[in-house]
Amino acid sequence: VEKLTGARVRSSVSDQGDGSYAASYLVTRSGVYEVAATIVGVRTSVSPSVAQVVPASPDPSRSTIALGVQAFSTIAVTAGQTLSFDIKVRDRFANDIMVSHFVSTAWPRVTVQSSDASAPISVPLHTPGRLFVEFSATLADEYVLDVTIGGTAFANSPLTLRVLPTLVDIASSSLVFPDPVIFRADEAATFVIQLRDRYQNAVRAADAGFVSVASVAVINADGLASAVTVNSVQRSDTFLQVSADAMQPCVDCKLAVSCQANGTLRDIRGSPVPLTVRTKDRKSVV
Repeated sequence: VEKLTGARVRSSVSDQGDGSYAASYLVTRSGVYEVAATIVGVRTSVSPSVAQVVPASPDPSRSTIALGVQAFSTIAVTAGQTLSFDIKVRDRFANDIMVSHFVSTAWPRVTVQSSDASAPISVPLHTPGRLFVEFSATLADEYVLDVTIGGTAFANSPLTLRVLPTLVDIASSSLVFPDPVIFRADEAATFVIQLRDRYQNAVRAADAGFVSVASVAVINADGLASAVTVNSVQRSDTFLQVSADAMQPCVDCKLAVSCQANGTLRDIRGSPVPLTVRTKDRKSVV
């Protein structure tokens, strides 16, 4: 018995005692084999014949999630990024099992579960010539991806997928203040900006060094804007803590705040916001 690639398979022959002989062989690698029988070195009339050996039943312990980074059990991706990976199903002899060899009872099941302990979500498998899965999430969190066959996990399953926030989106970042914003005219105006990406995930200020406060202005009831000097911007957790000059007393005013990131200048979310600036005796001036 010989594989068409040239690899020979050990076989044995036994005399049946009735003029016939029984041959047996064990093949562990799938593929096409040539089976030939000879008598005194001469091939028989029906020799050789061709045998197609297909993989055995799927073995989850030999099957893997092919990511190209299999040495790691935690994979980091950014929100909105699509992660695609192949599902390599193998038998106990490490033969790859093609999609056409699957039966319904041996079909892999892929689930994803977030860290909030919600019920696992089944992820569909794609099979245009190969078996693969695509995963994408916009909520920054840790997800557990598990691939099983018959309830038994693959060799490198489960995997932890850590979805990280993407870049700061100024239009999604906003003031952390009650509505309306209230300042005192005799005190420095301090306020906080919550940094978020376009999916509303909070972004660490330490990872947003490219973001700066470009301008702060007070818009009065007549629509006239007065620039306010920004004295300092401190970065803490996912916030920008802004300290600006004291403002003139006003009521029915608005506070406009714009930031700059990657050469783009625009107002933060909700800007301008309602503003009241009170005098020291807590009165407002119209």
